[in-house]
Amino acid sequence: MDAKTAEQYFHQADGLYQSGKYAEALELLNVLNKEFPNTKNVMYAAALCLEKLGNIEEAKFVCNSLIRQFDCGKARELLAALEDAPRIDAQLNDLLNKDILQERNRAVPPPLPQRASNKKIYIIAGIAVVVLLLLSLPFFLGNTGSASDSPTEPSLTGIMLPLLLVVLAIYFLGCYLMKRICENAGTEPGVLIWIPILQIIPTMRAADMDFLWLIAIFIPIVGTFIFTLVLWVKLCKACGKPAWFGILIFLPILDMFLVVYLALSSPARA
Repeated sequence: MDAKTAEQYFHQADGLYQSGKYAEALELLNVLNKEFPNTKNVMYAAALCLEKLGNIEEAKFVCNSLIRQFDCGKARELLAALEDAPRIDAQLNDLLNKDILQERNRAVPPPLPQRASNKKIYIIAGIAVVVLLLLSLPFFLGNTGSASDSPTEPSLTGIMLPLLLVVLAIYFLGCYLMKRICENAGTEPGVLIWIPILQIIPTMRAADMDFLWLIAIFIPIVGTFIFTLVLWVKLCKACGKPAWFGILIFLPILDMFLVVYLALSSPARA
């Protein structure tokens, strides 16, 4: 889609918004968002439509994304209005900017899923840790009697319990890093990112991969290699980084740096 066509789409969305057809206007803005990601005017217009449709939490999430990425003053005003009082009708006419429509950076595509509460996620993660520890206690207690009779040799429990805690710490650190990568890619991973195996679902959603790609996992060696390569190449692109960075996932040590880099770095801007 060229800039002229995008401008026509935006004018059409403006007309639909002024006519009270907010859902139809949002559909056109979704099309523009796919063609011109991370466009400030398109995201703000989508937030206005979401507000009119009653999707207040989603509108707030888009406003927070605009503030985080562009330090948008209008988004701050809209967010304050959403939190304090119903928003007064806003006009879309002053939003059109031909140069802005040509920006092609990463965006959070509207409509956006409701952001999960960080407090809720931490509570679930904490409960999972406690449950795993409780389930492991019978194993440790059952092996205390088989420990060596020599007082100088460490018991199995003394070795396995710290090891289990280290493994759990590494696992939840990895989950947190993948959560940050999904957020930088413009999606909200939700609770699934903390669950083994099922965490592949929000990860593939962040990479914009069709779930049919999962079939490749069942192809020995080659299928798994291709699936992993495509996943990380798409994740790098979704986070606004060079696609070839995805190759680093196959290199020892560099693969860890790649995960941390994608998780902690800010999305690229024009």
